[in-house]
Amino acid sequence: MTDSQRDPRPILVTGAGGFVGSNIVSVLLDAGQRVIATDRAFDPALASQWNTQGVELIESAVEDLPSLNVDALIHAAAITAGPQDYQQTPEQNFCANIEPMLAMMEWGEHNQVRRSLFISSSAIYRKPPFNRLIDETTPAAPLGLYAVAKQTMEALTETLRESYDRDIAVMRLSNIYGPLEQPRPTRPNISLVGKMLHEALATGIVSVPEAAESRDWTFAPDVGRAALTLLKAPKLTHALYNVASEQIYTPLEIAHAIQKCLPHVKIENREATSLETSVRGSLLNERLHHDVGFSEWTPLVEGLKHTITAFKAQAERVQ
Repeated sequence: MTDSQRDPRPILVTGAGGFVGSNIVSVLLDAGQRVIATDRAFDPALASQWNTQGVELIESAVEDLPSLNVDALIHAAAITAGPQDYQQTPEQNFCANIEPMLAMMEWGEHNQVRRSLFISSSAIYRKPPFNRLIDETTPAAPLGLYAVAKQTMEALTETLRESYDRDIAVMRLSNIYGPLEQPRPTRPNISLVGKMLHEALATGIVSVPEAAESRDWTFAPDVGRAALTLLKAPKLTHALYNVASEQIYTPLEIAHAIQKCLPHVKIENREATSLETSVRGSLLNERLHHDVGFSEWTPLVEGLKHTITAFKAQAERVQ
């Protein structure tokens, strides 16, 4: 982005301490953007690093955010943990995703934010036996509180855009892997790729879940680059964009890719969990490429190398 294209006001990222949000912030910083990052809590090491890079950190629930003069908003805050993890009712767990979303939609309008992006997920296609390539016109088939909340987000965004002239859009993500991924209370389960890499680095073995389905995988920093491209576009013509690399792999293919990066690693089979064997459609990115020209997808082996380097550095800081 040139100086003439760059708005001097910062970009606000919610859920910035989480996996997707932290990768978005890192990409924005690399692009020379000013950033305000908000979350209920930040990892101390990450907060220290961002402080040296000029990031304004706000530890707060999004419902309590003060008025801020920002150019754009990326709402990445989400809770994938189920009600049993928080001793909630299903209704309370559903509201834990819906209420912050509504608060940020209203906050963006009140603070005259130029453009707002909200993060959704291919989890809205988790109802088996759905298994096909998915574009933005494919009807959703959600199963689960998180999935239904994300579908609600998508529908409400389209309504606000079409009926109330809001400059607002949704980024629907595929399965994500990459740096800065670790369990936290709001997201206790890390990705299959993250689990395989941690296991490989800790034990020299990567276990492959047998009979697990192939899935599309996207390198987390690519999400940040796509978000920045959507924010820079003079005009968005749609309310929803799939953000996915269209790189589809079985767990065994991922294991072999890890072995290319870590030749000493041995591959073993194990029984798959129900989550790993669930059928999930793969996202198509044609609309994103057609509307804003984004096509900067990182190949799997290259993404794994970057992630391994980041995981090793993180392990050294812990020690």
